[in-house]
Amino acid sequence: MNLEASLKQRQPEPAADGSIRFTNQIASRYLPKSTNLAIPEKALIDHGLKWWPSKQYESTFSENGSSPQWRLDVTSLVRAEALFPVEGVPFAVILTLDDPEGERPVFQEMRQWLQAGNAVAHDVRTATRLRPRR
Repeated sequence: MNLEASLKQRQPEPAADGSIRFTNQIASRYLPKSTNLAIPEKALIDHGLKWWPSKQYESTFSENGSSPQWRLDVTSLVRAEALFPVEGVPFAVILTLDDPEGERPVFQEMRQWLQAGNAVAHDVRTATRLRPRR
């Protein structure tokens, strides 16, 4: 099973069929930027972007777009001759974000938005111990 994530923002202009349109605003972290050309499957596998248990995406937003409406989409792809499990596929999304100027509470705003949308949101806490080298 291969899972892919995309963070999409609602666009002001509708799709050709009149439906609401969302466009992806994040990119895979370890893949070189391309000119919208198809990437060979071998390159996706080699860079850990397909058939790997974890993926990393990143983006920097600065006054990005005119819509405050965002959508996290997770899509799946099943290997040939395999079936999608009836019980679904458990997964986790770890999201880190901050305001580069450190002025706005973007983390708390995002957390409230996720919880209002029935997402299960938990903080991931880490403890760092500094030890002097000997």
